[in-house]
Amino acid sequence: MKRLNFLFVELLLASTMMFACDSVKTGNPDEQIELALKYIKEDSTNVDKGIGLLTDLANDGNANAQYLLGKVFTTGDYVEPNFRKAIKYWQQSANQGNAEAQLNLAHCYCYGLGIDEDPQKAFDLYKQAAEKDNPEAQFCLGEYYYYNLDMDFPQRTNIAVDWYSKAAKQGYAKAQYRLGYVYEGDFFYAHYDNLVASLYESAAKQGLAEAQYSLGKCLFLGKGVEKDTKKAIYYYKLAADKGVAGAQYDLGACFLRGDAIEQNYEKAKYWLIEADKRGYRHAASLLGDCFYYGYKDVESAKYWYQKAAAEKDRHAIDMLNKISD
Repeated sequence: MKRLNFLFVELLLASTMMFACDSVKTGNPDEQIELALKYIKEDSTNVDKGIGLLTDLANDGNANAQYLLGKVFTTGDYVEPNFRKAIKYWQQSANQGNAEAQLNLAHCYCYGLGIDEDPQKAFDLYKQAAEKDNPEAQFCLGEYYYYNLDMDFPQRTNIAVDWYSKAAKQGYAKAQYRLGYVYEGDFFYAHYDNLVASLYESAAKQGLAEAQYSLGKCLFLGKGVEKDTKKAIYYYKLAADKGVAGAQYDLGACFLRGDAIEQNYEKAKYWLIEADKRGYRHAASLLGDCFYYGYKDVESAKYWYQKAAAEKDRHAIDMLNKISD
């Protein structure tokens, strides 16, 4: 009886395995893709099996599998990066209208990744994906028009704003920031301060460093939003920690002068040096002030003033004349 029970269990397991294999071969493509991704991402011993399953689906013409297989070959997380293979699958997927594949293929043509640069092909693919409401493609298309010097400024700005707006409405942080940047800086869009601050806030909440810095400036000046210097310092710090030179400079300046925060020469020096490392032009001049007025170290102050004066910083030049008198 035990032997019969054992045989029954073996047969049951075998039939279960056969059923599982058959379901992989004949099941819903979306379920097969989900299984393939589970193999690749969650079980290092089954990466090849997952890639094999995606490859079978891709070779059968599944556009999503073709796109995902292209991603697998570019991330380097699971297999050696191979942009040529990725481009092959993305091209197949893009030909079927897959917006994500069109976007990634556009990036390849734009930056020469695994293929010769071709700005026209990149533009065409960005446009195809953008017209399918892909927010990143819409943003990229906006960037193309905004920086297209072959068009007159009002025309290219208006077209860029249209594409930025489409992406921003979908919550794409870079587009929200860029739209705020355009509204803030271009005279066409005067009196948009409230909208500018709102766009910066939306992008800042998603962690975009440039937007966090810009929102900090709005808060510090009370531009388009109620003035709140403490909150401004909070956003300066977020952006400064992510390497935004302007935020590092403004944070250093606040510590140096005691603006909205307790004066602290050590912290001022730290942030101003970080800004200077990143090429922020006026950081050296304020570092001169930090050493001259804060540390009473004239020689160190002269070093920084001289560095700033070489960049024709007026304040640094005046301070050098003052020290020399």
